[in-house]
Amino acid sequence: MSRHRDVKNLDLDDYELDEEPGEEELTEEQEEEFRSAVATVRETLLGVPISEKEIADTVWYYYFDVEKSVNYLLQKASSKAGAKEKQNTDSQKEKKQNKSKEALADAKDPLDESSNGIKNLSLNKNDEPAFQTNGEVKMKNSSESDNQPEKKKIKKQNPTDLVSVPEIFEQSNPKPVVHLVVTGHVDSGKSTMLGRIMFELGEINSRSMQKLHNEAANSGKGSFSYAWLLDTTEEERARGVTMDVASTTFESDKKIYEIGDAPGHRDFISGMIAGASSADFAVLVVDSSQNNFERGFLENGQTREHAYLLRALGISEIVVSVNKLDLMSWSEDRFQEIKNIVSDFLIKMVGFKTSNVHFVPISAISGTNLIQKDSSDLYKWYKGPTLLSALDQLVPPEKPYRKPLRLSIDDVYRSPRSVTVTGRVEAGNVQVNQVLYDVSSQEDAYVKNVIRNSDPSSTWAVAGDTVTLQLADIEVNQLRPGDILSNYENPVRRVRSFVAEIQTFDIHGPILSGSTLVLHLGRTVTSVSLKIVTVNNKRSRHIASRKRALVRISFLDGLFPLCLAEECPALGRFILRRSGDTVAAGIVKELC
Repeated sequence: MSRHRDVKNLDLDDYELDEEPGEEELTEEQEEEFRSAVATVRETLLGVPISEKEIADTVWYYYFDVEKSVNYLLQKASSKAGAKEKQNTDSQKEKKQNKSKEALADAKDPLDESSNGIKNLSLNKNDEPAFQTNGEVKMKNSSESDNQPEKKKIKKQNPTDLVSVPEIFEQSNPKPVVHLVVTGHVDSGKSTMLGRIMFELGEINSRSMQKLHNEAANSGKGSFSYAWLLDTTEEERARGVTMDVASTTFESDKKIYEIGDAPGHRDFISGMIAGASSADFAVLVVDSSQNNFERGFLENGQTREHAYLLRALGISEIVVSVNKLDLMSWSEDRFQEIKNIVSDFLIKMVGFKTSNVHFVPISAISGTNLIQKDSSDLYKWYKGPTLLSALDQLVPPEKPYRKPLRLSIDDVYRSPRSVTVTGRVEAGNVQVNQVLYDVSSQEDAYVKNVIRNSDPSSTWAVAGDTVTLQLADIEVNQLRPGDILSNYENPVRRVRSFVAEIQTFDIHGPILSGSTLVLHLGRTVTSVSLKIVTVNNKRSRHIASRKRALVRISFLDGLFPLCLAEECPALGRFILRRSGDTVAAGIVKELC
């Protein structure tokens, strides 16, 4: 529990009340809960002038209740700030006797950004603290009260403007669209593999590829040229790592593949989670070269964490690309060694079925066994499929295109006389002339144009499609990544809390009731408070490693759109992290 290292020397005796006859001493679990609560309150109030003793005294008084402690200390801090501001105002009043009472009434609010480091704090009694990942404290707006009904500014939908998308989709006999997420430890060759596939399939011409070869060579990174097809920013190319989900598309004879190239570095794990949240299948890339497999898989590398995350996010079938086997002289023994270790882990530890784990040896840089077989020494012993053939054999899940629309937004940007959003249709369907509703901003928008799976000639899209929408009657600042667009007749709900079932991983220190954690759900990353209901169907105040628990989770930064996992799995599965480590995965069971 590294985030608690500042409080492990706290003397609990300083905060004990006078003992009553027969009163029990604190257990080790209660001592740990006290320390955890103090640390959480301190993190929450970062920048607020509150002493360590005041925090500890308050946490003790409220019996380790983080929420009550934070509210009390914020009110106390604001009172101090107000008193100080009042002194300044009185002093100015003495110096400027001719200033009118009306001017004094308009004096600056004592809780603005200039007041003792307290930023924009609203201390309504209904307010709850909200936590940003940068440590800055914000408060929810009092207008977002749980009991306030949603207001809707709805543009009336003309039914004659719409067509029956499900019928058109079924009659079109479309080629299946498959969403893949490509994951693996940093430098395993994910981006290079995808870039090489795109080149082999003709997605980029030889002249453009040669230009990239020259640019990479001139930068001293000649082996990165294929990766640069996806790693397009200057920082990604300079550092040689993918920093956010890079999206691309390629097409085989049997399927259309929408690809998310997830970051492999642990610093960008949120990008990996976002990329995997809506995927149908996963490709896990493993570096087979000497010592690199051991570093990425056996020595606390990202390969293991990625595998846990993939299964937790609902992915049930996986292809393991054993890359760089050419550097091992296409050794069958090395391939079998890696296959045995990884398959044992994926099946016994992570929970994949044996029939749903597939292994394919490749060389991303040379293109061997990606698209078609060549004269490589690999084929002296390997008789299995190429990577693309293995992917073509996967059977994609049925898409819920007749359900109410749920469209998750990945990005938002301004375009001439409209707003453009990119995202994925998780359920239902969308079309030109449709009126959409964004529950987060409580605004509606009119669909002017639809680009479906990179096809600009389309006018509609269904569940499973990646889309670019051109929207009218809405401003760019009224939408944000993580928002969910829906039909106004069946809007997604916006909630402050929900009941979930979670499964913990191997964690360093238990999760305590009242803990503050970071929740990842698609593109949404926000702090939450967790209250334990039961652990393995028994009452408990903490959750240890590899336990199943029923919990109540509360957002600490206002209301968020959310779906039940049984209604829309992609928008009802989430990951919980603490101090940079993944601690649990969960599904939404009930909206509160």
